[in-house]
Amino acid sequence: MAVTAEQVLAALKELKDPSSGRPMSELGYFKHPELLEGGGVRVRVELPTPASPYKARIEEAVRATLSPLQLARVEVAFDANVRPSPGKQHNPTTWFRR
Repeated sequence: MAVTAEQVLAALKELKDPSSGRPMSELGYFKHPELLEGGGVRVRVELPTPASPYKARIEEAVRATLSPLQLARVEVAFDANVRPSPGKQHNPTTWFRR
């Protein structure tokens, strides 16, 4: 029986963020898994910063968590969704003052 994207997300539901200890699913880190030909899956992990020191640890944890699903292949792709700090939003009129 083929694994569904919902089963992948359910398996990852309680995986904790190494920096905060909160579930990564609650933080919105996991995007819709892509099912690959041949029984594999690609999981996209969207981190709050591209410079996260936890990428290797997260990738290892994702692979270990998904291993009971007996997938032929697990790919982990990282992306970053950097949000501007409050009060430091981009305002092109303030770049150059005369």
